[in-house]
Amino acid sequence: MQPLNFVQSLLNQNQLSDNLALTLRPGQIVSGKVVKLFPNQIAEVLVGANKVIAQLEVPLSVHERHWFQVQPGEGKVHLRVLEGNGGNGHVSSNGNVLKELALPISKENTALLELFQNKQLPLTKETMHTAADWLKDKTLVDGLKIIEAVLSKQLPFTKNVLNSLYVIQEDEPISSLLDKLQTHLKNGELSDASRRLNSIIDQLRFSESKPTASSFQNNEAPQPQFIKDELKSAIKTVGFSYENEMVKIIRDNEPFNVNKLETLKPVLMHLLSEEAAGPVQHAAEKLLNKITGYQLLSQETGPIQQLIFQIPLTFLDKRTDLTMQWSGRKDKNGQIDPNFCRVLFYLNLEHLKETIVDLHVQNRVISISIVNHREDLKNLAYKYIPYLKERLQDFKYYLSTIHFEKPIDKKSNYIEKKKTLSSLNLPNQYNGVDFRI
Repeated sequence: MQPLNFVQSLLNQNQLSDNLALTLRPGQIVSGKVVKLFPNQIAEVLVGANKVIAQLEVPLSVHERHWFQVQPGEGKVHLRVLEGNGGNGHVSSNGNVLKELALPISKENTALLELFQNKQLPLTKETMHTAADWLKDKTLVDGLKIIEAVLSKQLPFTKNVLNSLYVIQEDEPISSLLDKLQTHLKNGELSDASRRLNSIIDQLRFSESKPTASSFQNNEAPQPQFIKDELKSAIKTVGFSYENEMVKIIRDNEPFNVNKLETLKPVLMHLLSEEAAGPVQHAAEKLLNKITGYQLLSQETGPIQQLIFQIPLTFLDKRTDLTMQWSGRKDKNGQIDPNFCRVLFYLNLEHLKETIVDLHVQNRVISISIVNHREDLKNLAYKYIPYLKERLQDFKYYLSTIHFEKPIDKKSNYIEKKKTLSSLNLPNQYNGVDFRI
């Protein structure tokens, strides 16, 4: 049960909506099928789920699939066939398209072209060259999955975006990346940015104010407000809200205060701008991409908002990583409505090991599913349930049910079991229909 499979499941949900309008621009290349012919070499061409009335430059037969390039022209769409007779989208025609794009015919480039063809996505020479160059030092299967995710989620098609999503699908938690970076920093010359980074990493990893195991033994459990403040502080310190805070400063014309934005992400960017040494640069880039990747997956679509992040957590003298996903409708203030939402927590605990808490809130009524491998977890948790109900009622939330589940088998994980739930989907668009959590 890998926590990062949670992210991988989101990356795998790459189906483009059939209702997306197709906008063809000169220079684009598309795979299409001729479905109807009209006089004067005018044809109806099916591109994905969209039908296009196009002016063809050469006669074609109905039901044949070809690669077309969009030509400049007024009025109707003008399409030029890229392959010769009998192309039908096979290897020979793909080779002609790669030649047209000035790309070598290789296993990687052919697989990349087939991805665009199978997903019925328009491509450009620039997009193909960016993707082909980026794929050179990546695992082909993983790389194609990331390319598809970027295209289907309509994110900017740049190497920085591709690298960010590639890093978060790797099985390395943020605490490990922090440790590696700090080790490299201590082994090199400490610049101003290096010292600031060390300070921020220490701030994330250690804090005298955090509750200890002994405080729980003395019935001094931390208050919910304390936990909430700790989470908010960690999210801010990592820099997940950095861009929003910059926008707010500019919008409100606030005086610039460098200490207010002294968070991990901007200091990493500063360090990389100083042309850091090889090991430090590699570790800093990977950590920066990790943060940016989670920001890219946190999207707003119409009234639907989804937030995803991972933070290092020091709690009860122990260090772990907390991965969270919040999904829900926005309220009138633009925040996720706490009355109707869903929250998933991923934790790797010392004794309970990998544990997932799936929390549904429906009109302030909460149902919880806890997934863990232990047979006796329900019995261990039983005596704490009345206390949980009481504390939730203090905040006007009402606990309806708690389910304890086990992973399906050793090779499965909770997300695979729950992958049919629509609330796990990262929405690509909003169609005006209520999103039920």
